Amino acid sequence: MDNTKIKIHKQAEKYFNRLDSNTKERIREGINGLMEIPPVGNIKDLKGEFQGLKRLQIGDFRIIYFIDGELIKVTNILPRGDVYKRL
Repeated sequence: MDNTKIKIHKQAEKYFNRLDSNTKERIREGINGLMEIPPVGNIKDLKGEFQGLKRLQIGDFRIIYFIDGELIKVTNILPRGDVYKRL
């Protein structure tokens, strides 16, 4: 995935910017791990109405994303309890 790029949705970026620096670093490392072959992290494919999306778990946070060719699109970064209510 040498040409892989990551695009973070405006809403996810806004939430990310409000987090403390330690949490930001953990999430940044987790998102960068998605570019590894194979991707690194606690990743699961979502099911049902969320089919096509993937979930990366980082502590109590969930990063929701999908892959579009060479682009990883992060749609949401939220706490575990809120993420599925806001999709």
